[in-house]
Amino acid sequence: MPKRDPLVTVAIPLYNNQDFIAATISSVLAQTYSNFELLIVDDCSSDRSMEIAEQFNDPRLRLFRHERNLGAEGNWNYCLQHARGKYVKLLCSDDLISPDCLAKQVKVLEDDAEESIAVVCCSRRIVDHRGRELMTRKFAFAEGRHDGASCIKKNVVRGTNFIGEPAGVMFRTAMRERVGLFSANPAYTIDIDYWCRLLRYGDLYGIKAPLATFRLSKQSCSSTIGRRQCRQFWQFIDQQRTTKEPPLSAALVWTGKIRAFVNTILRLAVFRLFA
Repeated sequence: MPKRDPLVTVAIPLYNNQDFIAATISSVLAQTYSNFELLIVDDCSSDRSMEIAEQFNDPRLRLFRHERNLGAEGNWNYCLQHARGKYVKLLCSDDLISPDCLAKQVKVLEDDAEESIAVVCCSRRIVDHRGRELMTRKFAFAEGRHDGASCIKKNVVRGTNFIGEPAGVMFRTAMRERVGLFSANPAYTIDIDYWCRLLRYGDLYGIKAPLATFRLSKQSCSSTIGRRQCRQFWQFIDQQRTTKEPPLSAALVWTGKIRAFVNTILRLAVFRLFA
């Protein structure tokens, strides 16, 4: 009898995160929901990241290492293409998920018999590189279902990714056939670009509980991109307007760009203080 595929794939695209990868893996293996695989794909790390990952002994673990560095986009897409679960969550290698994260997000998608929910997200805790909690970024609206097109507009007009980082998001693996792969053009919006593409095919379900933790560290994408965040978010807004799904007014676009500028200044100040 063939082995049953796991219902969920948690995929960690790994690159030079020896200080945090053990905690990230441990947070996945500590889930109350057990029918998952943990896919770790190392993008030619030059530190001990892969050595640390190999020390974990769990049958749900699948480890891969590229022969050459693919970059973030290539590694994220490798993870997506090799996910075997019905549902998938990408988890950056310095972030964490709470023990009940998979259980609560799987329930939302399993209860959706019509498969009309495209994305499940949640509130997130923000911690510094030492693990000290700085704040909680709450899901911006009432818990429950929200129209996908409206959420795309809200992401634009707010000038930031209100849906959140990959740790807080789960979606149906089969959607990759309709949506395609991640795009790092621009790099800063690789995640929110994909969430918006998913939301053209369904709704967003937001969970108020903070089920994921985002770490401010020098290895994070936001930190390395720095001042380019604003310019790249503007590029993302222009891309959303070009698709015309949903249509975006000039006023909405300019409001989003002004807010993106302010958000970048505030975000960089936080990174300088705590990363």
